[in-house]
Amino acid sequence: MIRSREYVLKKNSVRWTLIAALSVAASMSSAAATPPTVDKIYSSTWDHGRIHFQPGATQGYDQFHLSLALDDYELSDGTTWESGAGGYSNLYAAGPTSIEVHGDSIAYRFAQPANGELLYHYTSFMFGDQVAGGNIGTPSDLVVTAKLGGTTATISGYVKVLANDPLWFGDRFRYYSAPVGSSVFFQQTYTLSDTVFDRELFQRAFWYSGSGVIDFTQVASAVPEPRTYALFLGGLLVVVATVRRSRDGKA
Repeated sequence: MIRSREYVLKKNSVRWTLIAALSVAASMSSAAATPPTVDKIYSSTWDHGRIHFQPGATQGYDQFHLSLALDDYELSDGTTWESGAGGYSNLYAAGPTSIEVHGDSIAYRFAQPANGELLYHYTSFMFGDQVAGGNIGTPSDLVVTAKLGGTTATISGYVKVLANDPLWFGDRFRYYSAPVGSSVFFQQTYTLSDTVFDRELFQRAFWYSGSGVIDFTQVASAVPEPRTYALFLGGLLVVVATVRRSRDGKA
């Protein structure tokens, strides 16, 4: 049978159209089958309430919250969900190790935990339908900064994702959008309701509230270690020496 060129072209066009359609359908099916990841976690002081700090008190009232309660999750597919249950450990401190005043700003520096405490170690549920959890390290600088005499302060920096294991939760588990080992942006804001930020703040009782975020979409770029720079420089010198020898030989 003799087929015209036009017939062959039309048949190939239909074939490639079908292949493209199947490829798009497979891609959409794969995307639909891939569960969303956690882009952001929002935190606050105990369900958006207030916390009382009192030096020398019992039952934890003498501890300042360096990490707040995890409340809401924002996922990569645009949905959000509220933590319904679970368990976690927070980071506390009785007070700063030093206070620095520069102009109209004041900085409260807290000691890094000596026993390996984390900013967060938790598992959070949304009525059993979705689960998230992991270990988040502390910022390199635990410093709360504020305007001297003001009522709001912030602590921010990058925190390392130390663990993000699904345990036994299977397809209900929602991984972070950043992999384990990466450093992601972290920030918390504190607001005083009955006093101001000054040098004597942690020597008296006060009420405060707070809110924060861990943003797994803001990942710090890796800074090469000195060893990496040394290896790169050594390799560059070898290349330069090889090129020079090659030129000398041709001369």
